[in-house]
Amino acid sequence: SRQETADADIAISKSGQPDSFPAIQRLRVGSPGEKILDIKQVRDKAIILKEASAWLLSGAWPNVRVELLDDTVEFPLPDTAAVMDGQVFVLSSIGVVAVSESGVANMGAPIEGDVRAVVEQALRIRANLASDATTSIHALASWGAVDELEHRYLLGIPSAVGAPSTTPTTARRIDN
Repeated sequence: SRQETADADIAISKSGQPDSFPAIQRLRVGSPGEKILDIKQVRDKAIILKEASAWLLSGAWPNVRVELLDDTVEFPLPDTAAVMDGQVFVLSSIGVVAVSESGVANMGAPIEGDVRAVVEQALRIRANLASDATTSIHALASWGAVDELEHRYLLGIPSAVGAPSTTPTTARRIDN
């Protein structure tokens, strides 16, 4: 469908005109069936997080390149993405990972306990979104931030699976 295709494309604006772009300056990023969830600037490049892949965007129009970094990791909670030291830290299907122009690196032990439950719930919710309009990914409000002074990634997830977005989150610190 046209919307599905638009969800997998990025538009490149003219230099100095970030609020508009020529219709021909669009790039497809991977499969049209996989939505772009977030784009984070890392130095002079950008990391693109899709539902089940990470991509690197580099160059300037018309010499823009999009390269696959990893297609084995899912990103069920894109709001947990934060940039530090030229990397994007984000909670993934395998735990907290650092995405850089070199690829995806796991930042610790495999996820377990309540973090695993939240990731599994987010993956189920995303799978149901297409078939059930009443389901919302916002049922799992989450966040990611960096403390550059202490050189740490901070992750906030719901304290309980299925808790409403007003339920306090549990914060975790991952030292880099």
